[in-house]
Amino acid sequence: MFDLLNVGIQLPPLDEARRVTISGALTREEFDPADANKKTLKVTSMFRVQNVSKHPNSLKPEVRFTGWVYVLGERSPIDFDLTISDVKALSLPPFEPKDIEATNEAAPASYIFSWFQTYTLTPAVGRKRKVRVWNASKLPVGPFKFYVFLFLFRFCRWPWKHSRIVA
Repeated sequence: MFDLLNVGIQLPPLDEARRVTISGALTREEFDPADANKKTLKVTSMFRVQNVSKHPNSLKPEVRFTGWVYVLGERSPIDFDLTISDVKALSLPPFEPKDIEATNEAAPASYIFSWFQTYTLTPAVGRKRKVRVWNASKLPVGPFKFYVFLFLFRFCRWPWKHSRIVA
């Protein structure tokens, strides 16, 4: 802690304030039809989350999903929230990985065909963590490659002639 301009305002050092962050990865995902008409799905996603700072932190109970669907020649975005039901799983001690399960009872059925999926994990303190995956194979992808191919997906002809670029 240091005093700003000797007026009694105590601020934490800048390096401590910026380094409150989490890491995360999608480990497993399951989905089942939620209704008899199969228009909605029950989606359960498992994440491995770790607090990568020396201070304890916690997660907010919602995980935001966004993705793109290509069905019958149309590209459209989908998004919904997954809820973390286990309240004990929300606390994140420093440098200790935790498995977290998030569910949504009424996800759209087109979720199965989604591409360029992003799951946003939000901590109580610090920056949001975006877990980006390619498609149903759930291969993780870095932000640069993700946004370049998302641009090509949204504004260029699809499917590409060279589909082996995906791997």
